[in-house]
Amino acid sequence: MEKKRIHAIEDLCTGCRLCQLVCSLENTNEFNPKKANINVAHIDEQGIYIPVVDCDNDDCSSKSDNKIPKCVQVCAPGALIYSTINEAAEMKKDLVRKRAVQPLFKVFAPWKWPFPWKEWPFEKVENNGK
Repeated sequence: MEKKRIHAIEDLCTGCRLCQLVCSLENTNEFNPKKANINVAHIDEQGIYIPVVDCDNDDCSSKSDNKIPKCVQVCAPGALIYSTINEAAEMKKDLVRKRAVQPLFKVFAPWKWPFPWKEWPFEKVENNGK
């Protein structure tokens, strides 16, 4: 059985670094991003953030109630996912498909906020004079 680990979808990362704070709190009982197993790097030339994960997830996922590491739980846009490599690849493909239908998925992931999304632009509802 393939082991789950934390994967990052870089273009969803907003650079908030909340994952770093939570990681350091979980592992060292203090808010110190320098002691986190995640480092959010900023690429100035491109204006993007890239979360770099360097952990085996065993400690974090065993502490969590639902076996998902806290850093993944607090990632608001859904840039961090906890899955096998095959599941992560499928989720990335699904994100590309859903972005073609719903532009909001350019800023957050459909698995993070699973609302019943409609195609954009939304169809107008006809009143028929009523």
